[in-house]
Amino acid sequence: MGVAELKAKARDSFKRKNYDHAVEIYVEAFQYALDDLDLIEGFHQAASKAREGKGKGMFGGLGRAALGATRDPEKRLVACLRHLAKHPEDKGGWMEFGSSGEDAKQLNAAMYGFKVAAKLDPE
Repeated sequence: MGVAELKAKARDSFKRKNYDHAVEIYVEAFQYALDDLDLIEGFHQAASKAREGKGKGMFGGLGRAALGATRDPEKRLVACLRHLAKHPEDKGGWMEFGSSGEDAKQLNAAMYGFKVAAKLDPE
């Protein structure tokens, strides 16, 4: 299945309010198109909706330790997205996503990560 089909499937899941499934599909599609801004924005919307009403996780920062475990910036970018699927309001996770995007030369991903981190903590 190509990226376009995966994006359409994720959008369909989002419309049906199956946000967790949409997030899974977006993460799968992201591995094939690391710099697709529509994909990243759709992922962020779905992850935020999936976390609504669930409260803040007790161990939110523990998963971030694994983000720096690999030196390959593209693998780090995917690891960040997996972390953000469960913690879409994690400013540090979005900063790492932006840094990983920059290291991987995926400038749309870098820009979006830094932009979301700035919105989460404008100071």
